[in-house]
Amino acid sequence: MRKEKVKDIIYKEYQRQINMDFSDLIKWKNNPLSKLASESRKPINLALRLSTHKSKWTTRHYRGALKAISYLKRAKKIKSKNHVGKTRLTYNDIALRNWGYDSKRR
Repeated sequence: MRKEKVKDIIYKEYQRQINMDFSDLIKWKNNPLSKLASESRKPINLALRLSTHKSKWTTRHYRGALKAISYLKRAKKIKSKNHVGKTRLTYNDIALRNWGYDSKRR
């Protein structure tokens, strides 16, 4: 398979897995809840980096997208009922948002 075709597949799959855009991610990053479920800021920083236009993606972007796809596919299957404090979010909901997917939005 040609490199460009593989890149197209990765990009399309990443876009299919997420449902938050750049402005959603910025708002979420500034929300104190975003710090509760991930050990570092890497997931949300990766999601922000991957929201750049495809024409500007480098090998680093594609590697990051593969990590995000892998995580999102696993985490979306988790059905947690343990809410954080008085919020309607679980730790998994928060982690998913840190990776660019808002489980409350369908």
